[in-house]
Formats: sequence, structure tokens, C-alpha cells
Amino acid sequence: NMLMGKDSKEELFQLNAQMVSGEKDRRLMSLPTTVNRESYYGIFAVMDAKDVEILTLHERDINATAVSYLPGILGMTLGRLLQLPIMKTIYMGRFFSCAAYIGLCYFGIKKIPGNKGTLALVALLPISLHLGSSFSYDSLLLGGAIFFTGLVFLLYEQKKEVSVTQLLLLVLSVLILTSGKGIYFIMLGMLVFVPAKVWGGKLKQKLYLTALGSLSAISFVANMGALLTKRGEVALENSSMQTSIIWEKPIEFLFLAINTLISLVDIYFRGLFGGYLGWFQFEVPVVVSIIAMILLLISTFYVSEQSVLIKKEVRFGGIAVFLLLGAASLAAAISWNSENAATIGGVQGRYFLQVLPFALLSISSLKQLELKKDISRLLILCMVCINVYTLLVSMNKILQT
Repeated sequence: NMLMGKDSKEELFQLNAQMVSGEKDRRLMSLPTTVNRESYYGIFAVMDAKDVEILTLHERDINATAVSYLPGILGMTLGRLLQLPIMKTIYMGRFFSCAAYIGLCYFGIKKIPGNKGTLALVALLPISLHLGSSFSYDSLLLGGAIFFTGLVFLLYEQKKEVSVTQLLLLVLSVLILTSGKGIYFIMLGMLVFVPAKVWGGKLKQKLYLTALGSLSAISFVANMGALLTKRGEVALENSSMQTSIIWEKPIEFLFLAINTLISLVDIYFRGLFGGYLGWFQFEVPVVVSIIAMILLLISTFYVSEQSVLIKKEVRFGGIAVFLLLGAASLAAAISWNSENAATIGGVQGRYFLQVLPFALLSISSLKQLELKKDISRLLILCMVCINVYTLLVSMNKILQT
């Protein structure tokens, strides 16, 4: 709304009323919430029109700062400078978001010493491409997570001391990971496994980790503090489940979490591997999720001279980060649910995409599951085929709706 020259929500409502009453001689278009043939036709019909106003209203605060939308902001600003029609300006923003996602994934895959195929497959999952090419803050967040993963394992294997450039890249990673959903500051815990000699000694290690931890904490409070406070107030007003159940009734919370996992494991699985594409109103066949998961697991079997030699503590750390994110996501979603809820709703499988590489790399290069031949190119080709199939199924359902 700020980029489009709008001000407050009240002024937007007033603009809406003027358009509906005919006082303002401009066409009004609300962005469709349902993806179907008619919604696509509606967008195509006004693609080149310059007399269209886009009205977007939000009834709740967005838990993200401008940092999360920076690529899209640059694209939309360029579109306005070029005086493009409104829809093309919006798509210019999406194009820049997609370009940022591709760039972050490219450098993350390039930096990781080995296991490049695993990281590439995560970046090429159907749900990853869906998010990466969207206007959502998940685009920059997921790209930033893949970039951070590559950077962490580069430092883990590095023999020389960390450079100034690498420190600046770490700071950039912290800002990206904590700007959209601050909960991903948990990923920064993997930095403790970087050897002290890489930091320049134990004293510098403590100083650098303290500085990065403080930066992530400040960014978390700046991005999530107001939202969590407001959510707590709303929960009290609406008699919603309280976050305090975690420490006041730990046994009850434990059973609630177990029941949630048992009841919603299918939704989490399909959401993580591409069975559910964001907020689309239809599902992709479950075979897509199954094959995508198999391809990812196979990619961890190959062992080469460049493969990252992961110690036991790092393996446990990667799995711990994955599990901690799941627990934190459930805890953060508690206030969205009623007091008598049997499960904790509000958590989606795609929330685990950012930490999926850590979990996969934690089980990679195991001697019990070792593949001598590099088939990463074949695996990537198979993932491309999965994406083509997903696209065909999605478009077929859209055209029939």
C-alpha cells in the first residue's frame, strides 16, 4: 500500500466507497483470493489497463518488515518509474523476488563444499519454486536459508580464518532469517559447530557468536515483538488458548502436541514436499510428495572427496534444529486456537523448508547408506520432471474450475 501511494486503512476504505458509488471514475479490482480460470481471465483483462486501482486491505498486522520485501520493492519501484500499468508493476515486483531467490540459491549451492545436489533439490521442490516466484516474504526467506546453509558448511570445512566478506554475509543472513518469521533465528545455532580456529580463536568465537546472537535477538523483537503482544491481547479477548499452557500444564501440552502430529502428519508431509502449494484451493497428487522425498533421500547417499565430513555432534545439531523449529512453530501457533481445541492448527509443512537442508545433511554420507556413483544430475532432471507434472496438473485443475 505504501508503494502504491496509499496511506492509512481508513483512507483505503474511503477510496473503496468512492469507487463503488461512482464518485471516482476509476475501475476497482480486488486481487482474487481463489485461483481458478475466471480469476486468471480477470487479471489478463486488465494487464495493460492504466485506469485500474488495486485495493488491498489487511485485517491483521503482517509479521514482516520491509527487508523481507526488498526485492519486490525494487521491482515495483522500477515499474512505477517506467509508468507501467498496475498489474505489470506488480508482476515486475514478483520478477525481482524470483531473481533474488535464484541468486541466493545459486550462491548457497556454489559455496557449500559438497552435497550440492541435495541443496539444489531442496531449492527445486515444487513448493520451493512456488514460494520463490511469489510476492510473499517466504521467497527471500527460503532463498536466504539455502544461502545460509551453504555458508555455514563452507565455514565448517574451511581451514583459514573467516574473512570480513564472510562476516558481512553472515550479518545479511541474520537479517534475512529474522525479518520474515523471527522463529528462524533457531537456525543460527548451527554456527556453534564452526571450529574456533575459523573464527580466529576461542575469544573471537565467543565475541562473534555473541554479536550475531544479539543482532538476531534485536531483529526478532523488532519484527515479532509487536505482533506477539497484539496476538496475546486478542487471545485474551477471544478466550483463545494461552501460550502459558506450555509451562503451566506441560503434560496437557505434550498430549496436545502428540495428537497434533498424529492427526496432521499427512498435511505436514504434503505441505513440505509439494502436495499443497501454499494457499492454492486444490491439491497436487500425493505421488509428487512421495517421489520428491525419495529423490532428496537418495541425494544424501552419494559420498565423494568433496562431501562434507559431518561429525556426530553436527548431525545431532542439524536434527535438533529441525525438531526445535517444529516445537517452536507449535508453541507460536497456540494462540490461534480455541481453548478446547484437540489439535494445534496454524502450522504448515512449508514452514520446515528452511531447515530441511540441515536435516538432510545430518543423515548424509552415512557408511550404512553409501552410493559411489554421482547421480545428482539425474536426480535434478527427475525433479524437473516432477515440476512439469505439477504444473500440468495445476493448470488443468485451474482451467476446469
